[in-house]
Amino acid sequence: MKRIFAIIMTLALIISAAAMAEPLRFISITGSSTNTSAINMNNGAKEVIEAAGGEFTAQYYEDDYAQMMSMIENAIIAGYDGMILQSTNLEAGSESVQAAVDAGMVICEYDGDYADIEGIQYHFGGDNYNIGYMCGQMAGEWAQENLADKGIKVIVGDIEYRELPDFVKRAEGIKQGFMDACPTAEFVMEGFEWTTVECMAMVENWLQAYPEMNVVVGFADTMALGAAQAFAAAGRDPEQTAVFGIDCIEEAINNIADPNGIYKGTVNLDLGEVGKTMGQFMLDYVNGVEVEGREKYNFFPMTLVTRDNVADFL
Repeated sequence: MKRIFAIIMTLALIISAAAMAEPLRFISITGSSTNTSAINMNNGAKEVIEAAGGEFTAQYYEDDYAQMMSMIENAIIAGYDGMILQSTNLEAGSESVQAAVDAGMVICEYDGDYADIEGIQYHFGGDNYNIGYMCGQMAGEWAQENLADKGIKVIVGDIEYRELPDFVKRAEGIKQGFMDACPTAEFVMEGFEWTTVECMAMVENWLQAYPEMNVVVGFADTMALGAAQAFAAAGRDPEQTAVFGIDCIEEAINNIADPNGIYKGTVNLDLGEVGKTMGQFMLDYVNGVEVEGREKYNFFPMTLVTRDNVADFL
């Protein structure tokens, strides 16, 4: 009888300890709370992690790299099990990232790659030259058919980000793809701002300098949408004006679906699904689940979205 009682008490203690075990905790630290692409990615990761009983926190350092480093250091102190990290300035934060590695956190990089730091488990990014080329080619084909073939000069503005080598590749891909499809086009302005509102103001200034500008290609939908708003505010004819971006965020999809809209296409990187994959990778790593064929470097999928197939994404 005593033995049975001891077994029951032992089982009770085991069950009690399991009930008291803290859930796995993960954090995402990304650049801007206005970047819908990062928000979509975070939502995907959150869905998977919370479905598994874990906790997920998203923080945005608003392009303040001192704040990014502080967030990483606080995450280490708080004992998070894993971290998604987006850094658009790889000269900043390397010591903090190394400290996170040393603390045993599983890390999923999003875009920026601290390639010199050993021990980072996963990197998720795009084949940026080909992402850019697909966007540029799509835009160039539209411009050739709707402008150049009708004798209208193609004047292009380019929203591009050149602070990371990978995104230089994206910018180069956009330009090359466009020129391959529309060789007579002229790129007249280049620039970058982080938000839709700021990009709208930037493109409004471009239109003051080049009122004949009729196409803008953008590094990402969040920024390119500002160009579409600038064209619309200037009363431009959507039959002879177009904007193209990358990421396939909801607002871009809704604009593409508008038959009278200026926003004509985007490249879908399916970042919500990418976020789910990140979440699963981190959960598996922390739980010691080994999956055959899983590698450090993982690339975003790429699909063109235009008015022809936008209904599939609504």
